Amino acid sequence: MKTVLIAGGGSGGHITPGLALAEQCLAHHVHPILLHAPRQVDREMLAGEDFDAHAIPASPPSLHPKRAFQCLWGLAKSRRELRRLAKTRTIGGVITIGGFTAAAAGLVAREAGWPLAVLNLDAVPGRANRMLCRWGTKNFTVHPHDHFPGELTAHPIRSAAAVRGTKLEHRTALGLAPDRPTLLVTGASNGASTLNTLVVQLAQQHPNVFLGWQILHLAGSAHHPAVQDAWNQISLPDCPVTVLPFLHRMGHAFGASDLVLSRAGANSVAEIEAAGLPALYLPYPWHKDQHQRFNAQAAANANAAIIATDHIESKTNLDQIGPILSDLLTNHHRLTQMTEAARGRQIPNGTSELTKKILDAFGIVPTHGGSA
Repeated sequence: MKTVLIAGGGSGGHITPGLALAEQCLAHHVHPILLHAPRQVDREMLAGEDFDAHAIPASPPSLHPKRAFQCLWGLAKSRRELRRLAKTRTIGGVITIGGFTAAAAGLVAREAGWPLAVLNLDAVPGRANRMLCRWGTKNFTVHPHDHFPGELTAHPIRSAAAVRGTKLEHRTALGLAPDRPTLLVTGASNGASTLNTLVVQLAQQHPNVFLGWQILHLAGSAHHPAVQDAWNQISLPDCPVTVLPFLHRMGHAFGASDLVLSRAGANSVAEIEAAGLPALYLPYPWHKDQHQRFNAQAAANANAAIIATDHIESKTNLDQIGPILSDLLTNHHRLTQMTEAARGRQIPNGTSELTKKILDAFGIVPTHGGSA
């Protein structure tokens, strides 16, 4: 059986599309190995999965002397790790999905002569993808961009994030009230401290805007205890709150929800759009180029989402973003319009077709069609 290495690390948004592709590789009787960064969050995300995973000691590039040395050292060690792995497998190709783990795997693929498929998910390609696309056997991109020539594809979405069934079924699975509109708060795999603080402070100062709602708050593992403690100290008599560190089966969270407060990573936006949900996006504020904003721009242009600036400082966020969220929670007409717009532009799941094209580029003949 051929083995395909799927490399993506540095954020959960690089891992979860890899899970989608791994599912389809297995459906075609191709053995996937997920290459990831040696971080706790990566291990947590992969802990409940049935796929082989291998951490490689890559680290992000830097101009700082110490971190630059760590990057070079990690690249050399990653090369040895992958060469050792290849001695026990027949490597049919490498798929990279962005991030510093992808850069290390792509460089080794080029050196070893393995077929390389480079997948770009962001509206603004990252450094690793801009470098690797020059060597790709086949490049694919969700967004057209001058700095990443590649075939357009729909975003791959893992089965655990796909919405199947009714709101009642998803709410029951999560132990939520079956008949309440649900606000989902999620900062993706790591959580987001500024999002957590915003919604908690809004509930403290303006509890009436949450009347009749319930909140599903995915706080992130590191933030979970503090966020749970903060909610325990707030009295919301007509708004139950469920706080979790994160969910492997995000399809339940999306299927249960009516509105999402989220970061705007490419994978988060794709999964929210696939679920047909209206969203208030707060792009990650520490990126110099603010590239997450571009991931959500099409949804905002279609009135399916609102993009707000995360000012980092909690009082400014409460003053500037609090009224936007309050309006979405209390203005039924506006939320209905956004919901209709979001459902009207639900994106397809690109996993099945993309996997077939990648395996074809690798010269691997699928045994059967797989599933979306």
